[in-house]
Amino acid sequence: MPHNELIQSLLRAVDVIELVAQSERGLSLGEVCNSLGLKQPTAHNLIRTLIARDFVEKTTSPVRYRLGTAVTRLAEERHGHALVRQASVIMNDVFDRVKGLLPAKIGAQDEASLSFSQHLGGEVMMLLRMRMQRPGVLERPKRTMTAYQSATPLCFQAFWSREEVEEYRTRHPFLDQGAPIWKTQEKLEAFLQRARDVGYVLPPIFPEDQLRAAVPVFDEGHRLIGVLGVGLWVKANIEPKKLIHEMLEASKQIGGLA
Repeated sequence: MPHNELIQSLLRAVDVIELVAQSERGLSLGEVCNSLGLKQPTAHNLIRTLIARDFVEKTTSPVRYRLGTAVTRLAEERHGHALVRQASVIMNDVFDRVKGLLPAKIGAQDEASLSFSQHLGGEVMMLLRMRMQRPGVLERPKRTMTAYQSATPLCFQAFWSREEVEEYRTRHPFLDQGAPIWKTQEKLEAFLQRARDVGYVLPPIFPEDQLRAAVPVFDEGHRLIGVLGVGLWVKANIEPKKLIHEMLEASKQIGGLA
């Protein structure tokens, strides 16, 4: 594409992002104008637009402009997509091992699934799922999970920092969503502490013929990057420890890829 067919305002916006990214303390409007040869109204409108989309953020006392959170978020999402692709390969392998713990044949009403979820946009999202009813098919449901009933969000709450838990519960108040299941917050907190002690989540809130568990996935810096979950609705005697052992081994493999 010839240079004169490029969108000049977009090129200037990219120039502003690259410029503020090079300054740790941020830049004044005048510094942006002088560095890029822009008139002040043009620079102001570009920066105001970039602020609206979080590519640039504004500080006060003094007023300066620095790189916004959107750039970091996009980089993390790109890395997250790569991690999900790599996790899908490991999930195929661990699902085969999980199937070995189940009956050779399951009934029409039975179900078993393995999932991988991440925290995106303030919600816990199921990104990958494999089910016994669809052998060999890797689903990408992108489903928001219930905060206090699903094992996976409970796993996030067990292994998040206190600040992350509080932010999540601001979106999902315990009194509205958790109390009908756990009765009191003390009971929930005691369960989450036990989960931290053993390294996995096995909620005691389901019928005896159901099993749901989740294990955290940490990267090499011990940052929580996802959760592996399993759900069984199968009339069979399943040894939870064997199942959780397979999941913990898989979580280490996925974490090593991050």
